[in-house]
Amino acid sequence: SHLLTAGPRTSCGCSHTGGHPAMEQVDLEHNEASKSEVLDLESRGSSDTDHRQRSLNAPQALETMKSMDLSRDDILRATTPAKALRRVGKLFRTLGEQDYDLSEVTGHIDEFWSHSWRSPAWHKILTLMVLKSGPAALLAGSTMAILAAVLEVVGILPTRASSRHSHLPVAYQCIPWCVIFGAVTAAIVFSFWRPSHCKVFFDGACIHPTDPYLKTESIVNIGAFLRRSDSMLVLWDAAYTCRLWCVFE
Repeated sequence: SHLLTAGPRTSCGCSHTGGHPAMEQVDLEHNEASKSEVLDLESRGSSDTDHRQRSLNAPQALETMKSMDLSRDDILRATTPAKALRRVGKLFRTLGEQDYDLSEVTGHIDEFWSHSWRSPAWHKILTLMVLKSGPAALLAGSTMAILAAVLEVVGILPTRASSRHSHLPVAYQCIPWCVIFGAVTAAIVFSFWRPSHCKVFFDGACIHPTDPYLKTESIVNIGAFLRRSDSMLVLWDAAYTCRLWCVFE
């Protein structure tokens, strides 16, 4: 702390106030205020440290892991496939503190995603896109292909190309409306649609990446997270069984 003084310091390190009681009083008051601020900060820091230490109590952590019960209700979080796979699976490639906001507190998990961070990100991203977006893309593409066929039968869509292509074989004169409608629709749905109703646990969004206390507490609660999951999806790769937490899950 910086003390307010009215004169030069003597060789003994004391402030010479020039014999002004008022300045001495200001100096003392400022000194006391500085001490109060320091004590207040120490008190708040001690309280925060005590809270952190209580949350990281070793016997409680071991009991949580053994019983597979939550250490506290609001530690269980879940996200959705739409959020986990946004921006072409950005969460599988880079993590940031703001990604923790993509998850929210929940009471149960529909699907627990178990994976190894050592495996290539694009392997997992494509696998999840096929599993989560593939069925919807197939359904939408098939529906649009059937619609194109109906429109072609009733004459709304032309069945053949213009007369300037009449020199081509008949097979090459036909316009593949079903293929065009179906393939384009399926590609759009596969690329941009993700389910948002399913609650999934993905550590990239449900475990805080930078806060060491929240991170440790979440890891201690992995067993409790699994216990409250309806199913588990294993994104297996060659390194999966070499990872301790993957084997534990």
